[in-house]
This record gives sequence, structure tokens and C-alpha cells, in this order.
Amino acid sequence: MVQPYSYDVRANGREEAVTSRPSVHVREEDCVGCRLCYNVCPVEGCIHMVEEPSGRPPVTWGQLSESQREVTEDWEKMKKYRAEMGIKIH
Repeated sequence: MVQPYSYDVRANGREEAVTSRPSVHVREEDCVGCRLCYNVCPVEGCIHMVEEPSGRPPVTWGQLSESQREVTEDWEKMKKYRAEMGIKIH
């Protein structure tokens, strides 16, 4: 007979849950403020969104599409635009 995985019947599973789950880390330097992490985080009050000025005027995808359509349709032109604007995406 094969013994089951070494599980202590008196344990409540907390130790296994804490030590075996992946840990989530927010890469703040990559944050674009989309709030996705904030919206899906199961821990109430864990993430606080703080606006930090970028030094650039805000622009939406729609505004960029209207003002510089070629940037939104050509990957090389988008990379050049990001470099000129100082936008870094990892």
C-alpha cells in the first residue's frame, strides 16, 4: 500500500497555502495606470492607485489615432513614437 503524500491530518492547510502559492509583485516601473491589478486583486485595500505625473500631456488611443494614424497602424512608427516620447514598455 502506498502512503499518501505527507499530509498532517491535524494541519488546516494554511502552511501549504502560504508557502506553495505564487507571490504576485507589481512592476511599478511598467505601470500604465490601467487599474487591472487593482480591479482583480482579491485582497481588499492591498493596492492603492496613486497618480504620478509623467511630464507628458495625457493622450488616449483614440486621440493618437486621430492625430497620428500612421503611428497606430505601423509597428516601427509606434516604436519611434514611443522612443521620442520617452515611453518605455517592457
